[in-house]
Amino acid sequence: MEQFQGKLKLEAKGQLYDILLAIGQQTLDDYNPCDWRNGKCRRMRSSKDDGGCCEGCEHLSPKGCTVQSLGCKL
Repeated sequence: MEQFQGKLKLEAKGQLYDILLAIGQQTLDDYNPCDWRNGKCRRMRSSKDDGGCCEGCEHLSPKGCTVQSLGCKL
């Protein structure tokens, strides 16, 4: 409880970030909204869109994201 009085300590922020990142990744794994196939997500394969939400990202590899970013998971 001490860590929530005032500002969170740096270590607690790191732990919270890791927990939220794991929840975001688990949600992506469970629902598979990107539907990765052959290095392309659902939006990249669709003829209705010009590109995917991750297309052009410097952290995108043929196997998906190469960084652990909470912003991207959300």
